[in-house]
This record gives sequence, C-alpha cells and structure tokens, in this order.
Amino acid sequence: MSAGTTGGWPFGANTATNGLDPISVGPSGDKVGVGLPSGTSPVSTLEVRVTDTLAGSQLEAFAISHRTSGTPAANFSIQQGFYLDNASRTLTRSGIIRSAWVTPTAGSETSSLDILTMDAGAMQVAAKFRGAGYVELPTQNAGLTAMLLSSGGDQEIQKTGGNFGFGSGQARDLYFFSSGTVQMKVKNQGDTVCDIVLGTFANLANNATHGFVFIPVSGTTGTPTGAPIFTGASAAHAAMFFNIIDNKLWIHNQTAWKSVTLA
Repeated sequence: MSAGTTGGWPFGANTATNGLDPISVGPSGDKVGVGLPSGTSPVSTLEVRVTDTLAGSQLEAFAISHRTSGTPAANFSIQQGFYLDNASRTLTRSGIIRSAWVTPTAGSETSSLDILTMDAGAMQVAAKFRGAGYVELPTQNAGLTAMLLSSGGDQEIQKTGGNFGFGSGQARDLYFFSSGTVQMKVKNQGDTVCDIVLGTFANLANNATHGFVFIPVSGTTGTPTGAPIFTGASAAHAAMFFNIIDNKLWIHNQTAWKSVTLA
C-alpha cells in the first residue's frame, strides 16, 4: 500500500490502472472508495463509482449474491440489514431490504423485493414489490392502515386513520368510506350485476342537510332535444336529469325522452 495525495491511501494488485484505484482509503482513514480516480477521496463511508463515456447507460456498480449447494425454493433470498443503537445503546436491527424468489423455476423466475421495518420490537414486512407491477403494503395489526394492490383476495386502499378508502372483500363488494363510515357500497350479485347502496345505512332525518343523491338538472323549459350517447359502459343504461323549471324528471330509454311531472 502506498500513500496517495489528497485522496489518501490507494492499494490493490493493479493500483491506478487507467487512472483509477481499485480500492482506496480516504485521508482520515474512515472512508473507503472503489473505482475512484487516483487522488480522489471517497465522499461517504463507502463509495463505489463507475466511470465511462456513455450517456444514459445502466451499469451495475454493486452486487450481493447468494449461492447454495442445495436446490433453491420459493423464499430463497438474500438481504441487506440496517442496524441502529436503541435507547439502551444496543446495536439493533432496524430494517431489511430483501430480494427473494417467488418462483425459482429456471427460465420463468419471479422475484420480490421486500422492505422490512421494526414494529414494536418485531421485524415486519412493510412493503413488497413483486413481479411485473404488484405492490403490497400489508398491515400486521388490525388498527393500522393497509394498502394492497394485487390480483385476487381482499383488496383495500385506505388513507391513514381510515378517513377515506375503498375496499374489495372476499365477495368483491366495493366500499367508499368517509370519516371511517361506509357511505356507499357496490354489492356484488354475480359476475355481471351489482346493487348500489347509498348512505350510512341509517334513516335520513327530516331536517338532514347531507346524505342525498344528486343528479344533473336543467333550467331550460321544454322537451330535451339532446340524444345521450350509449356506448361502452353506458350501453345498458338509461340517462336521467331533472328540469327545475317544469319540475319534470326526465329519463332517456335509449330511444326517446320520457318524463314525469312532480307535484
């Protein structure tokens, strides 16, 4: 090992090859660099640098691997741990980033990238990123907010504290919450039909100022002349609005407008 300049101490079998030090130690002795230009001090405790002349290139600067003499199965993994002193000044694991096989079959592998954090003294999965676009944020306690974006099973997206969210349970019912209370429910009745239930499932008071269903209105008297376009999702539906001048409720039955006058 020989003394460097402002960069500290470079060492290695081929020191300063192409002007780069394979491994170097900063002047203070507490920083290590890999692949830094000769005479350059690492910017952090460990700095790994790749230098080239390409624009927009994607290079793997750092890798950790796990080999085995056995046969890898699902959950075969490698992980990086993070450790912090706790209040008792005991070095304690505080987090993990883990890469694991979901399916290890050669040629059709599927993997997950998991983030684990410490929760009440136990390491728990805080987030899972799997395959092509699956994101899961599981909850370990019933009182915590959960978010799960995946296929099948229970699905829920909910804001902290349950103030707003929607979920799909085993029956594939869809719920809309406000302040933790169900305000709307789309109830599954098979693969092609559903019921829509509005309100908090309590009787609406005579003096209520909220909790109503709102529909479009028109302030122009006479029979409407516009023809709703029934395509796509609206092809099996009817269009409706209320005329506040004539006090008529109008419904288009995909052929013509029909109305009823309200007293």
